[in-house]
Amino acid sequence: MTILRKLNTIVARIIILLLILHAILGSLMMTGVITFTSKGLSHTLEAFVWLHALISIILSIPSVRAGIKSGKWYFRENAAFWSMRITGIAMAILIILHFRMFTVRVNGYLFLEEFGFFKYIMMLLLMMCIVIHGTLGIRSSLIKKGKAEYREKTELYSLSISTVMLFCAVCTTLYFIGWAL
Repeated sequence: MTILRKLNTIVARIIILLLILHAILGSLMMTGVITFTSKGLSHTLEAFVWLHALISIILSIPSVRAGIKSGKWYFRENAAFWSMRITGIAMAILIILHFRMFTVRVNGYLFLEEFGFFKYIMMLLLMMCIVIHGTLGIRSSLIKKGKAEYREKTELYSLSISTVMLFCAVCTTLYFIGWAL
């Protein structure tokens, strides 16, 4: 299990880097600043996200088994653990929707789909889940490593992720307004 935890930490860091790049490029594309797609980046990110999800599920099995066996889940005492699982499940659903959000294939050609209110809200929810999940994951990772300054580093990482997601939210809002007009 220790090897899986270390692998999951490495995978999570790769996801953070790929996600930031994907989010910035996607936001710039939605606002018309750039016109190329980052399909290879998107698929690479997707593969790492599902690998992270699989490893996280495997690592969660002992805790779930213990909860089933004892009937005690300790939600309050393990709030970060359960929040990570809840936001992870929410992100999995939102990511699947995100895959199908922007384009539709007709006779081999890709076309943009209408970007309505539901898709706009879904994108904002995905961004919120990313911020919460990322912040909790970074915090727990630093605590497990025994970093005395985990609070300051957590705040720095959270600020970075939040800033990128805020930029994405602004670009998504501009994109939504463009479709609405």
